[in-house]
Amino acid sequence: MKFSSRFSRTAGVFLLALLSCTALGWQRFTPPTELQRGLLYADLWMQTSAEYVACCLQTYHLAGDIIEQDLRQERAADASVPPDKRGLPPAIIMDLDETVLDNSTFQTCLFESGQDYSDDLYNKFVSDCRSTIRLVPGARDFIDRMEALGITVSYITNREEVLRQATIDSLALGGVNVKGLEDPANLRLLTQRHGEPIKKPRRDLVRAKYHVLAYFGDQLGDFSDEFAATNGNTAAARVDLAVNKYRQLWGTRWFVLPNPVYGQWQVVLLRAGNPQQFLRRAKP
Repeated sequence: MKFSSRFSRTAGVFLLALLSCTALGWQRFTPPTELQRGLLYADLWMQTSAEYVACCLQTYHLAGDIIEQDLRQERAADASVPPDKRGLPPAIIMDLDETVLDNSTFQTCLFESGQDYSDDLYNKFVSDCRSTIRLVPGARDFIDRMEALGITVSYITNREEVLRQATIDSLALGGVNVKGLEDPANLRLLTQRHGEPIKKPRRDLVRAKYHVLAYFGDQLGDFSDEFAATNGNTAAARVDLAVNKYRQLWGTRWFVLPNPVYGQWQVVLLRAGNPQQFLRRAKP
């Protein structure tokens, strides 16, 4: 993604946000909720900072190099065995929201309308304002690179099935190849099933047909359902999983995109009450 200047990028984001809020019919400039006030600078960081862009580009550049190297090694090994003894064709699994698709204009709408997230508001935004949804920096170049290598890209999202066409439209507007995404049976786009947000059953469908080289997401539930904000899960338990059980997968098979605005980490803290209790404090 190229921008002539940081100012033009910021102006463009807010213009799109204004248009999307108008399209949704939300009243603007009402007081933001306490949660939205707290998220303002996180929203702005994703919408305006060069640091955010750099993090995304870094992730996709490194991931592309690692996957290409792994693919060369696997194809070299396959060349020495008969075709019927070779492994499954290669694929990668990608989340969509804040991994491939940038929904930051929705966050602007929430702030300016004085509302917090709801599924109904989000679904209306995706459906009615699909043209304001951009791509995460580096996503298109990375996807193009993977497909040029003969790697199937499978998108696993918790968007509902009714949003399939709106999702395809947003991807197409960003220049992403959408061939085959209209048919759930070919595993190119797997939406949320029966209101169930866990992704393992859908990952298993892809793994049964493909050798999955890498996974991409902005929430750790995009990699393992052990990170889900279930009643028994805590912030400390999730960190322990990331550090101890899955340490070797970060940056080798699992690649995380930055998202400080929303996610399972937030659900865990809000459910515990008084998030300030989790702040680390300096000691003399």
